[in-house]
Amino acid sequence: MATRRQTFRLYPSKAQEKALLEARRLHCYLYNACVSHRETEYKLHRRTVTYLEQQNLLPEFKQVWVEFAQLNSQALQATVKRVDYAYQRFFRGLSRKPRFKSIRRYSGWTYPARSGWKVNSTGKHGTVTLNDLGITLKMRGQAKHWGVPTTLTIVYKPSRRQWFASFTVAVAIPEPKFGSQSDLRYESIVAYDLGTETALTLFDGAEFREITNPRFTQRSEEKIRRVARLKRRKRAPKKGVKASRRWKKIHRREAQLQAKVARQRRDWQHKVTSEIACRYGEALRAAVGERRNGEAACQRDDPQGWEAQGRAKQVYSVGGVRYIEPDDYLQNRAERWFSSHASHANPQALATLSPMWGSPQGVGGLEQPLSCLLGLWV
Repeated sequence: MATRRQTFRLYPSKAQEKALLEARRLHCYLYNACVSHRETEYKLHRRTVTYLEQQNLLPEFKQVWVEFAQLNSQALQATVKRVDYAYQRFFRGLSRKPRFKSIRRYSGWTYPARSGWKVNSTGKHGTVTLNDLGITLKMRGQAKHWGVPTTLTIVYKPSRRQWFASFTVAVAIPEPKFGSQSDLRYESIVAYDLGTETALTLFDGAEFREITNPRFTQRSEEKIRRVARLKRRKRAPKKGVKASRRWKKIHRREAQLQAKVARQRRDWQHKVTSEIACRYGEALRAAVGERRNGEAACQRDDPQGWEAQGRAKQVYSVGGVRYIEPDDYLQNRAERWFSSHASHANPQALATLSPMWGSPQGVGGLEQPLSCLLGLWV
């Protein structure tokens, strides 16, 4: 069994959101109270307070502060444990000393066991019930792996004004096979070339396959431009002048549209790279030009440079190219590069690859293993 974290977005009503905000405020107060308790004990008595001491004080704490009595006991213990984790990291020199947190910087709280909540979902959408608050929340999302939920964390992002439910799920993952028992065949190799009209052209030695450019940016560009025009007669922020309420409202709407395009782009990128990684064991990429060539020609007032610069703008609509090492892919770290200026992927360049799948001949290309995954965002 393996543990995976799956996150869904919550859609509470106004009454439910009021209860969630109140619970978040109380957990923030408890966190600050635990930090204050540890600091006071050390200043007055030069003594370090442990997690068990603060946990055993929770019943008396709830008798004095009766508003905490409605909250789940294990959720309160998890908040106290969060303070203990912060101090343990500080003692090991991994972070700075824990400080008081304002309500803006406190994200949420955790249910470490299933006694305080219940989820009704098969991995796609559903509802979650919080027993201590007495509310049932609608949630939307699709989990890549779903199994037995074990813990639940309620997260609030003030900048987006959105609520999320993050589950840890116990799933059955087959153990990888190595050596002669492995299903990976290293002769499963694909060559690919990049473009803008056609995002990717793949060649596996037998047939060509094209992946079209979904053009999320171009499809949403006019709608974003119409919303941006509404800010023209509104008071924009500048030095010594605050933005008007209407300007902020329109700016927030514009940001939401741009964020939607970014989410669509990331989703498409993840699906394409996952499919290539699952199908092939190694990939070869043809060499591509760089955007800097077009910029240099434009600086010389070269007419061809302006054309190259126009093509470079088309390249930006496709996006940068990422080559991600396996470990870095798991840690969401990537090194970014730029793709070619060609308006179409070039199947002829792929056909010049040697039959033994070595380095491309006559293309000036580089051999890239599929331990490097290709990612595009458009």
